[in-house]
Amino acid sequence: MKNIFLIILLIISNTGLKAQSNIGHDLNETVDYVTYVCINSTLSKNEKVTNENKQITINDIPQSYTSTIDLFNEFQKLKKQPNIKDYSHFFSEEIFSDQKRFGKIYAFADKRKGEEIVRLKTEILNYIEGKENVSDQEVITSDTVGSDSMTSENIVKGTETASDDTNDFGSQNRRSKNSSFFNLKFWVILIGVFILIIMIALFFLTKKIFKIEDSLNHLKKVSKESKSNTNQIDFNINYNKLDDEIRKLKSQIRDLSPVQDYNNNSVKSDIPEIKNHIELEVTPKKLQEVFYMATPDDMFFDMRSISSIPRPTQTLYKFTADNMDKSKATFVFDSDEIGISEAVNAPHRYLDSVCESQNAHNQNAKKITTTKPGIAEKRNDRWVVITKAKIKYE
Repeated sequence: MKNIFLIILLIISNTGLKAQSNIGHDLNETVDYVTYVCINSTLSKNEKVTNENKQITINDIPQSYTSTIDLFNEFQKLKKQPNIKDYSHFFSEEIFSDQKRFGKIYAFADKRKGEEIVRLKTEILNYIEGKENVSDQEVITSDTVGSDSMTSENIVKGTETASDDTNDFGSQNRRSKNSSFFNLKFWVILIGVFILIIMIALFFLTKKIFKIEDSLNHLKKVSKESKSNTNQIDFNINYNKLDDEIRKLKSQIRDLSPVQDYNNNSVKSDIPEIKNHIELEVTPKKLQEVFYMATPDDMFFDMRSISSIPRPTQTLYKFTADNMDKSKATFVFDSDEIGISEAVNAPHRYLDSVCESQNAHNQNAKKITTTKPGIAEKRNDRWVVITKAKIKYE
């Protein structure tokens, strides 16, 4: 059974990695083009960048254009956007209208209301749909070259047809979506993942049954050795609870895998009712709550930026609060590569108000290590810093 799990997992992982590689390549090219078009619109006529690759780097932007540099960095963060289903809508509409996720891009579009932003969106949309048309044209060309009956007249006709399709953006976009949705790889991955989830669920449920059966056997053994014990919990009640749990788990397994037949008598219920008691003592564990916060505001963190999971390029600090007293928590600097880069370039905004550096500021630092966690106290809708965290640039 374990070998089958491993084989299926390797097949699905290999297919998924190939598909993800292709998606990442297309995403980077699209982000570079959108960056090229929008950044150029902010530069003066003599400073505009023109090249065949339709790409622009941060070195092409004059240092005095600070807001344009910030806009460039936000565009580059789009390369890490997961699961973009509709490139046309995302890059021509969503990034310009979602103020919460893309604040600088939204501000850029808001300043260019009217014909200018419509022109930029149209140019981006034409580029994305043009790439889809080129991919379809390559498929048509490959098929026609392999045909023995293909003539020069057919080639010209095919080219003219592809050109007509290019002009019809709405029709082409729908055809591209349908082709992508019914792609064979998509269904292979979907079915593979579904089968894998079912098999993993069956594996863990079966494992849990065996574990409960071991507990029942242990209880039976202990009951025989503890006949003289008193003032302990009733053994029969504990046994019945475990037995009920086994029946529920087997019912779940039958729902997941109707083909697999589990013997309901695998756990024998022939243990006689014993009125002995077993002393069970469980030491309560001290639980902790972990959450993440974004940019600090002076000496506190606003609760509106809280997140239960780390968010790339957004969360900067990791908090750990004791569940016994949630009014206080410790915090450390914890962010990704882009977050570190922003912090070292603007420490007065991201670090100085809540952290104390133990070495000199280093703009080239690749890592920020917390040598001693800071302490914060929850007051209304804020986490107020009581003691700053100590950090080192590395």
